[in-house]
Amino acid sequence: MKTKKRFLGATLALLLVGVMAFSGCEIPIFHQTVEANKKADEVKAVFAEVDTATKGAFTLSQEVKDDALTNSVMKNNLDEVEKKTEELDEVKVKLEKTSATLNSAKSLRLSAKYQNYIKALDEARAKRLEALNAAQDLLFESENLSSAIVKYYSAINRLEQVATKMGEMPEVTFDNPDTIKQAKTILGEVSVGTKETQTEFNEAATAVNAEVFTKLRDTAADLGNMADAADKLVTIYESLLTAAINGDEQGFVNAYNQLPVQLEILVASLEKFGNSFPYDLIDNNNDLTTKAQNQIETWKDENFKDPTSQYQESETGVTEADKKAADIKK
Repeated sequence: MKTKKRFLGATLALLLVGVMAFSGCEIPIFHQTVEANKKADEVKAVFAEVDTATKGAFTLSQEVKDDALTNSVMKNNLDEVEKKTEELDEVKVKLEKTSATLNSAKSLRLSAKYQNYIKALDEARAKRLEALNAAQDLLFESENLSSAIVKYYSAINRLEQVATKMGEMPEVTFDNPDTIKQAKTILGEVSVGTKETQTEFNEAATAVNAEVFTKLRDTAADLGNMADAADKLVTIYESLLTAAINGDEQGFVNAYNQLPVQLEILVASLEKFGNSFPYDLIDNNNDLTTKAQNQIETWKDENFKDPTSQYQESETGVTEADKKAADIKK
């Protein structure tokens, strides 16, 4: 009987030691590996989302780079680039948050092999961030290109509207205040139109510093003088209108005598703009000539080259990092 008790006691002691060892080591490691797997899966889900967005951004940038330099095409591209830029911004935030997730996984009690797996995922995260940054740079240049073309056509269209408006200027008379109102309104529109035209030429040159746009920007400085003259003419026509409404003939004459100087400045500024306009870069349909397009092609080669190379190198790094992580996980 005592022998049985000693046997049972020894057996129970061995079982107790085994249970304690099992509980103290194996179970916590198992449970922490499960937790690490969850974190790794969360990170890889973000990776998949980032890959889709980044590759889509790269593809779009190449399409924009190769597209026709027309208003309709680039206007559509500009919309697409803005949407894709927002998408990249969103996934970048998610990707940056995976760093904290991986760091929390590193703090768990894991096998050396699993720790190396987490480190490999962190390397893959870093490479994806490089690729995403390069894709953002490409979208930035795509936006610049699209915006410059859209701004150019908008400025040219405004310029035509200004010319049309100036052709509608009526001859004002003391007995007909409506003609003065009409002239004042037209001059106000001319002022606004020339200022907006100058702004858009400036913005096009800022976005793409190809010669065609920088020449237009420099030439458009004369439009600023034209707008100033138009503003002063609006003030004079306001005086003419007040005099006509009040029946003040002398006041009308005094204001009328101020017109020639400002009209001369306005016309001279317009003529100077016309004389310095780069006609060799703009055809009769207001489209860019081959010479102008070649200048823009040179700009594209210079500005798309580096981010394209950086993206491709980073993508290679992503592939290698993913393979390394997969090999460790086997």
